[in-house]
Amino acid sequence: MDASLKRLNQIDYGVSVVIQELLHEGELRTRLLELGFLPGAEVRLVRAAPLGCPVEVDVGGARFSMRIRILESILVGPLA
Repeated sequence: MDASLKRLNQIDYGVSVVIQELLHEGELRTRLLELGFLPGAEVRLVRAAPLGCPVEVDVGGARFSMRIRILESILVGPLA
């Protein structure tokens, strides 16, 4: 794994990053791709629920609530 890459759950809220790779397989990977979680897409964490999960994620102007375990398998890098 490239040293500049981080997992999406490690990014500070409000910081925009670029998706580099999805580590998910099968139906979950397909669904994430359908929702716009494509390599090269800009993404940012908006806010977390009071107990920390789920987390609101903005990708391509659309917002989704996602569990932390899903965010752990999305590798992101800094904006170019």
